[in-house]
Amino acid sequence: MVTRRRIGLYVPPSEPFWVQVREAIYARSKFYPIDLIALDNERLDQVSTPARHRLIEDFFNLKLHTLLFSEYIEELTQYFLDHNTPIVSLIDLNIYNPLCIYPSSLYDGAHMIGHYVAERLEGKGNVILLGGRILGDTSDLSVGDESRVSGFYDAFQNYPDIQLQHIPTGWSIERYQNTIREALYAYAQPVDALVGLSDPIVLSGRKILRSLGLIDNHTIIAGINGDPLALSEIIAGRMSATIAISTEVLGETGLDIAYQVALGEPRPQVFPYRQQLVTPQNVLQFAAEKFVAIADLPSRLVGTQ
Repeated sequence: MVTRRRIGLYVPPSEPFWVQVREAIYARSKFYPIDLIALDNERLDQVSTPARHRLIEDFFNLKLHTLLFSEYIEELTQYFLDHNTPIVSLIDLNIYNPLCIYPSSLYDGAHMIGHYVAERLEGKGNVILLGGRILGDTSDLSVGDESRVSGFYDAFQNYPDIQLQHIPTGWSIERYQNTIREALYAYAQPVDALVGLSDPIVLSGRKILRSLGLIDNHTIIAGINGDPLALSEIIAGRMSATIAISTEVLGETGLDIAYQVALGEPRPQVFPYRQQLVTPQNVLQFAAEKFVAIADLPSRLVGTQ
């Protein structure tokens, strides 16, 4: 008789990207003898510290074989590691522990889209980059978002006539909207390109910059994720490009690895993202593939499966 493995899942549906990843995980779980236990009914980053500690202890007492997660919560990951329970992250981390497995960085994707934007600008213009850790914020030091920032900077350094301004915003919706507005309220230069470390951040930034009169219909807009809304904006001609990360592959690979780790099988510490540049030239094909990948999502959300 096959022993079922218990895998804890902490993937809050904080953005469309993670809703799709979560769906891919649940779809994949049907093929394994596992109990997939949702731990994200309550957001750990939105409760008091004592409540968070109690919840983490409750999670651990569920006797999980491994933890699969998409948001770095230091107390959560450290508690499991301290108790020799392996963890599998769906975001790139700067944690070096043999019990922690995570994807490779998004440097290549950021570099790819940065080069695309620079060529669209013909090597000159003002570019604003949105996203990443706010200076002095120590809440997410183990999250490797700096790899994306480095990818953009390295892409633009070959173009001396491009002026790049980076505005760190954090990752919560409320925080990055307020940060963008405060940082650009008195900005006086024309913005030739607006790029972001995620599609939601750059689309929020576009709305704010448009309200401030800093961009127009000719401004290049580019992000990272490949969210359905970003694809629709590219199709409509209101966005220039995105780096699409396959949510289906990420969710399936994450669960595959979590199951193998739960069995005690060896795994490389780092696994790759699948990334693709999506532009007006290939967006229709990619959008069709995305539609097929998330076709079951509405049924799951209304509880008919």
